[in-house]
Amino acid sequence: MLIQFAVENYRSFRDRCVLSLRASGDVAPDAALFAHIAEVGPVARAVALYGANASGKSNLLRAMVAGARTAVRGTTAADSPLPQQPFKLALEAGRASVVEYVYAVGDKVLTYELVTQAGAVLAERLTQNLGGAEIPLFDRKAPDSNGTASIAFGPALHHGQDRAAFLEFVAAGTRPNQPLVAEALARNVHELRWATDWLRGLADSMPGQFGRDLGSDAEQHLARSLEDVGQRRTFVEQVVSRADAGIVGVAIERGPLAGTSLQIRSAETRVRYLQGRSTDVKQQAALFAAQSAAFATDRDPVRAAKGAADAAAQAAASAAHAQSLDRELSDANRALAAAVDSARTLRFDHAPSGTATFALDDESEGTVQLLTLANRLYDARKTHVPLLVDELESSLHPHLARHLLGLFREGDRGGRSQIIFTTHSPDLLDDSLVPIDGTWFVEKDAGGASHLHSLADFDAGQLERLKGQLRQGYLVGRFGGIPLLGDPAELVAADAVPRGAP
Repeated sequence: MLIQFAVENYRSFRDRCVLSLRASGDVAPDAALFAHIAEVGPVARAVALYGANASGKSNLLRAMVAGARTAVRGTTAADSPLPQQPFKLALEAGRASVVEYVYAVGDKVLTYELVTQAGAVLAERLTQNLGGAEIPLFDRKAPDSNGTASIAFGPALHHGQDRAAFLEFVAAGTRPNQPLVAEALARNVHELRWATDWLRGLADSMPGQFGRDLGSDAEQHLARSLEDVGQRRTFVEQVVSRADAGIVGVAIERGPLAGTSLQIRSAETRVRYLQGRSTDVKQQAALFAAQSAAFATDRDPVRAAKGAADAAAQAAASAAHAQSLDRELSDANRALAAAVDSARTLRFDHAPSGTATFALDDESEGTVQLLTLANRLYDARKTHVPLLVDELESSLHPHLARHLLGLFREGDRGGRSQIIFTTHSPDLLDDSLVPIDGTWFVEKDAGGASHLHSLADFDAGQLERLKGQLRQGYLVGRFGGIPLLGDPAELVAADAVPRGAP
């Protein structure tokens, strides 16, 4: 469960910004909206990020995912720089980027910080909070003048001399452009696995990245999730049915009918490429063989022997290359067959007048969004990795968006599931769905840098007076996070003035 997230020098976040999900004040929090963690107290389960378009809301979610992906995936080559997307509206070349996560695994509270600069790791640490003190699991310091980094492991990770020596071996082999977390996962350092699996889950928490991914591979992911008839499919079918979308059942078909997925298209492209290359190389081998035979008619015996030998060697090399390509082609054909066999197509049964079957492309964007969110909500109730959603209300009726949040709230009362979403909808600004401490606003300053502030930062008396009217307060600008558009009549009037007019 995420307790706090901090980011600095990432996309629109120039300065260090902190999103804290701890409960503030002395009021006993609602058990449906907060989870209790022994070391830190109540933590918000539902978190809403409000702000004008391009304020940086999505960038905050991106930072959460991108930082975790960098930590657990790292780089695959010594000369590959770590990905970095710094703030671009200020001339601060070479400035470090920072992500920091405070999260809970069971009752253990951990802090992971990753500092990157110029495509390499500048610093990295993982600590456990015990009684208010931070106990290091590992601490990686900035490289010295020789480019050598210092990595120290905490004593809690040492289980015997052999394991201590192995950890030192892992540290020594960690490249400057590789996070230690990624190296530890690759080398199966089980002492760190319990602490880093949460980061790995966060790295995979937004399939399809950002925006609506209505491509066939999103369909494959959804279809495979719903393939087994059980609680998941029942839950999704019930959510969609109650939304009055006309769907009464979901079916999954297997095989070539679903053959438009990216995986299949890639496999088909690979097969066609290898077929073409194999044909070309075989033709080339035949030409060299013909040349070798043609040299037999040359009147110069020395030239004939050398020319025939060279052409024969080239023919043999081309033939060997063709055999290698044929082996690759055989593997590619097997991969294509496996991809086609594993492909899935979603079908939706509709009622009431008889039963009609619709494909995913036949459904509205709102229905596709609902299906996707319902499936992800089911997962969210089973894991302590936050469910991240960019624009929760996208293509959904306001009542339906509220219903989904209600499902999340009631589906895991007192549990550790968590949802963090961006939104423009004032209808979701309701402390019965999202607590005051979980409601945040994102705004940009004059320099284009994003900043965060919480609804809990406002005067408690003011919030009490606005009880039940937070929506109206937000719309009139009391909390910020809204666009300042001015009077449309002024824009129309200005547009009506001819250019060059006094």
